[in-house]
Amino acid sequence: MSIKHFFKQLFSGISAKIQDGPLKGKKWILTSGSKFIKGTFENYKAQAFLQHFKQDYVFFDIGAHFGYFSLMANSRSKNIFSFEPRPANRRFFERHMALNKAEGVQLFPYAIGDKSGTVRFNTQTGSATGHVSSDGNLEVEMISIDEWVKLNKLPKPDFIKIDVEGGELEVIKGCTDTIMGYKPKLLIATHGEDLHQSVLNFLVKSEYQYEVLEPESERGDTEIMAIPKR
Repeated sequence: MSIKHFFKQLFSGISAKIQDGPLKGKKWILTSGSKFIKGTFENYKAQAFLQHFKQDYVFFDIGAHFGYFSLMANSRSKNIFSFEPRPANRRFFERHMALNKAEGVQLFPYAIGDKSGTVRFNTQTGSATGHVSSDGNLEVEMISIDEWVKLNKLPKPDFIKIDVEGGELEVIKGCTDTIMGYKPKLLIATHGEDLHQSVLNFLVKSEYQYEVLEPESERGDTEIMAIPKR
């Protein structure tokens, strides 16, 4: 664990109210990052999310991180299903839900992909950039959304957010039947030009209209808001 992560965990009991943005007034762990506390975390993405997220939607938060989008969704729905394989992130997530007395949020400790089984996960990165990797330092369980929906372990989704640091195609492969069958709205982070184009090709083939949010992002990552045409 890096010194930064050590102190982040050490002082994780200290919280403050978010100063602005969609979660203004909500309580948040102070050491999670200044953008969260200031209310400036991914504002363009949050605005698109709230524009399209309706009351009582069933929401799948794939790559839930500290729970920012899950908590936003919880302001309109108690049907939140969140997935986060990284233990340190889950501790922050659970603390944020408890601080804000969130109800109707279920957190699962799984990576999401195109199969079920054990995979390696790399946590030797920033809290938001952990990812499935063959040489990862942590062993985690992976599930596919399609399998769980078919087994009725999950309800049909109205909205799916995917932010998995390069594993987006595997997630999509593992929930293609769910996407094609129920046509949920999609908010997908893509990491790299090839992955971005592959996701766009899938959306066109699947009869979605889409908007690329902040296409000139300096990070090189892009966010896609996709709505079914029908």
